[in-house]
Amino acid sequence: MPKRLQARVAPCSSRRRRGPGFAFALLWSLILLASAVPAGEGSLRPASSKGRSGPTIPSTLIELDGSISSSPDGAELGYQWRQLSGPDVTLSDPTAAKPYFRTSEPGTYVFELVVTADDLASEPHIVQLEIEAENLPPVAKTPREISGQVGKVLEVDGSDSFDPEGEELFYRWRSLSPGLELPSDEVTNPVLTFEPTEEGVYEVELVVLTAS
Repeated sequence: MPKRLQARVAPCSSRRRRGPGFAFALLWSLILLASAVPAGEGSLRPASSKGRSGPTIPSTLIELDGSISSSPDGAELGYQWRQLSGPDVTLSDPTAAKPYFRTSEPGTYVFELVVTADDLASEPHIVQLEIEAENLPPVAKTPREISGQVGKVLEVDGSDSFDPEGEELFYRWRSLSPGLELPSDEVTNPVLTFEPTEEGVYEVELVVLTAS
């Protein structure tokens, strides 16, 4: 996202102050890959599990759903969920129709559901969930405010900007102050340099981009 700063220009020696660091939160996307595969006719039918799609944040609750399972004569069902692989999680109740769990890391999560009624048990039904890391935007970092001297070159350093995935950055500087025209050969550099001609407060904006 864009980062703005103020440059205060006065007849004084130049100095630079760096603002505080920035933090970013990791987001995850949940993709449900399971599909319902009923057992043979006359047997118990374990149903597909449902998950929530779209971005999630660490420690988000994910729900498994076997409530549409059925038995041939409508008998009351018992449920048995079991995790087969993936980052370890704890189900809220492995014998519930709709247990849930918390996840905070990407990976492939595989669960098994078996339903029972009287002395019968269904074939296991496999549920697979893919949780992938979302591509995060790059972060623009500059000093919040710098001071300079009229007639001397002023330097604004944006080279501490970064991309969480480590992609190459492209820089775009823009003047937000009337009367301040930035050199055209400087606006795509990590470090912007320009020479103020009069005292005042100037604002410039830095936007960083990646190829993706």
